Amino acid sequence: MCWLRKNENVVDHGRGRSKVNGQFEMVGTMQNPDWGLTNALGILASDHELSRTTYRGQLARLKCHKKFAHPGLERDRLFRARYCHVGEYGSNCVACDQNELVQRPPRAEDDKNKLVFHRGRIANGNSVIQDGELRDQISARCHGALCVEVESAGVDVNRRCLVIRGISDYADSHKKDVWRFHAAGNAAEFTRELLRRIQPGVVKNMEGTTES
Repeated sequence: MCWLRKNENVVDHGRGRSKVNGQFEMVGTMQNPDWGLTNALGILASDHELSRTTYRGQLARLKCHKKFAHPGLERDRLFRARYCHVGEYGSNCVACDQNELVQRPPRAEDDKNKLVFHRGRIANGNSVIQDGELRDQISARCHGALCVEVESAGVDVNRRCLVIRGISDYADSHKKDVWRFHAAGNAAEFTRELLRRIQPGVVKNMEGTTES
């Protein structure tokens, strides 16, 4: 059994206290974002539902830069967690058994021009995860973490922080770098939209900010 305190958005999946009866208390948690950021997130989510964002135009602009362009729907493949990659790291899964793919609803070509974002818990750690079963175990241990990453593990946990991730792989043995720049571009555009919804006066009052 593993437990953590409510509403903790970023947790270190490897740090904690082992207790009796197999209990594991996670202690490596990052402070939640300042209220100004969470309020802006709520506004952005509402604007996104009402199509009042500039995502589509910004994503179209990114397509002009080849390395940020969408790699193609046919390259977005999710294999069952237990199935391991066949071939060298980063290869295109040409030798992998296609019967092991997770069956998902088909996506339309226009989906490449849409940005989908999720709000939820992130699990971080000091090692890159390339194991589908371990990924699922970490998600369960962290009470439904949506993704696993390493960069925020270096952030001061005593500071309030909002972690924004662009998803570039499924943290399994089929991991490859083809989606990395596209994911980074998506994260940058999301951050841009978020910052547009924060008033300068709010920024001055955020914890940890100072006037230059």
